[in-house]
Amino acid sequence: MKGTIRSLISHSAIRSILEKFFIAIILLTTFSCNKREDIAEYQTFPNEFIVANDLEEIPIEVDLFIVTEMAATDSLLFTLLYKGDEVVKIFDNQTLEYLGGFGSEGEGPNEFFYPYQNGFRVYEGNVLSMVDRKSIRTIQVSIQKDSNNKRVATSTLDETQRHQLAGVMMPLNEGSLLNDSTVIGLNQTSEDSQFITFDFVNKKIDYAHQFPPINIEATPFEMAHWLNSYMKISRDHSKIAIAYEKIPLIRVIDLKEYQSTEVLMKTEEAPIADLIVDSEGRPIKTNGIIYYYDMEISNEYIFAGYHKKEISYSENNEPQHINHSGNEIHVFDFQGNALAKLKLDDWMRQFAVTPNSSYLYFSHPEKENSIFRYELPKFK
Repeated sequence: MKGTIRSLISHSAIRSILEKFFIAIILLTTFSCNKREDIAEYQTFPNEFIVANDLEEIPIEVDLFIVTEMAATDSLLFTLLYKGDEVVKIFDNQTLEYLGGFGSEGEGPNEFFYPYQNGFRVYEGNVLSMVDRKSIRTIQVSIQKDSNNKRVATSTLDETQRHQLAGVMMPLNEGSLLNDSTVIGLNQTSEDSQFITFDFVNKKIDYAHQFPPINIEATPFEMAHWLNSYMKISRDHSKIAIAYEKIPLIRVIDLKEYQSTEVLMKTEEAPIADLIVDSEGRPIKTNGIIYYYDMEISNEYIFAGYHKKEISYSENNEPQHINHSGNEIHVFDFQGNALAKLKLDDWMRQFAVTPNSSYLYFSHPEKENSIFRYELPKFK
């Protein structure tokens, strides 16, 4: 009898141990299968600066009615206005003296057919590139003195430097010149690529670079929505910098190598895929969180406008905003390092940076006769 009881106890204990072992194996296997490998390295910011503490307000002699974009060289500041007889106004970026302007809305030789703020760039030197609904053009700006010895900006709206966009690229989102003969922008076609390019000399359309490696069960059109981004080309045309709207991801594509290389940086610890899709790869339909809203670059750094907020809609279809962060600019270098977080006031959403990383400029939506300037600290 004792042997029988001992045997039953022994078998019961062994069965219990085996059950626990197999449960542990199942749980471990399930966890391992569900765990996603992340696509980017998590970055924290070693420095924080409050921009308002050292912000200059500089009066200007003209009105800036609804600034939609700004761009800067080391000597000039350009503003793009919503409408007017001069949609572009030019300033000395040291004194903020108004030097002149050009462009009006229309379809004539010296006009712009709804100029796009996301296609307003400094291409190189004092050469602007501008995109409207039909074309992209480059505009050479030079500074001369008039008969009163006053400095004035002159611009050349040369029709030979105006290039019609291919139909599939209209409208072109985030349009930039990749080189002297090619325009690049965000792809919004049925092709499964992040970018669309158009060689306007040889009239050739192409597609470049896959979306970030996130498994999203979606069509290319839907992918373009979920992975919408803001893009800038470096001044030497060797790199593409990208900030994603709906995920906290910064991407740098180096074009100099024979095969381009990439750096991916994220600013939240959670796996990037978990923020946008469920375990089956289906987009999280209720995800109304916005991270990055704009981006500018200097020769050395990436300046990404960041304001994490959740957007939902009431029964009356009125948007409801819940802020999860303040308004900020995240500063990175092109090698993949987070350098600083610049704390902004809520109104500081239109900004430009000089190529030499000396200054940030802001326009204020309610102060049309001022431009605001912030001297940038040394990040390294």
